[in-house]
Amino acid sequence: MNDLEEIVEKAGALFQVCVIGTVVAVIAGGAVAAQDLGEFPQNFINDDGDVETAVVVGDEAKTMDTIGAVNIVGSLSEAASEHSSSDLEDENIVPNQNYNDIGLYSTGNINEEMIEQDMILVGGPQVNELTQQLAENGDVPSHDEFEQDEAIIKLVEDAFQEDQDALIVAGYSSQATMDAANFLAEYHENEERLDGEQKIRINTSEVGQDDFNQLMVEQ
Repeated sequence: MNDLEEIVEKAGALFQVCVIGTVVAVIAGGAVAAQDLGEFPQNFINDDGDVETAVVVGDEAKTMDTIGAVNIVGSLSEAASEHSSSDLEDENIVPNQNYNDIGLYSTGNINEEMIEQDMILVGGPQVNELTQQLAENGDVPSHDEFEQDEAIIKLVEDAFQEDQDALIVAGYSSQATMDAANFLAEYHENEERLDGEQKIRINTSEVGQDDFNQLMVEQ
C-alpha cells in the first residue's frame, strides 16, 4: 500500500468514526427538542424582550376572531413588558415594547418578508386563507373535520417554509375560535394543559367568555 492509499484509508476510517460518534451523541442526548404550546409566549419573544411574530386573521374574519386575536396580542405585549422589565436596573426606564409594536394583520397584508417569520394564525380554514393552506396540506383540520363548538390550538413546524413555525388558533365557529384564543391568552392559568403538547382540542360548548378554566381539553 502506498502513502496515498494509506492516507485515503485512514481518512475513510476517521469519517466513519465521526459519523458513528455523531449518531451515538444524538441518540444519547436526544435530537433538538421540538417546541410545544407550554413555551407560549416566550417562544415568540427574543432575548431583548421584543415580540417576533405577526398575529394574522383572515380577510373575512368575524368580529369574534378579531377579538380573540387582539387578546393574544395583549398577552404577548404583557409578557414582553415583563421580560424587559426584569432586565432593567433603573425602575424609571420604561420598556420599549408596547401594544402597538406587535403586528395584527389580515392575510391580505402579509408580504413575502413577513411569511418568513413565525406567525400566529387566528381563525379557521373558512375565514383565514393561511389556515386554509395548512388544511390543504393536512397540517390542520378542514372546516368539515371540526365538530360543532370545537377548536384547536396547534403548533405547526416548518409551516410555510423551513424553520418557520405557525401557531394555529382555529375553531368550527368564530365563537369557538375566540374561546380558544382566550384560553391561549390566559396561558398562566392553563400552563399545565399546554405544557408538553403541540396540539390540543377544545370543546367550548358550555364555556362563557370569562370562564376559560372550565374548558374541556381533549388531546
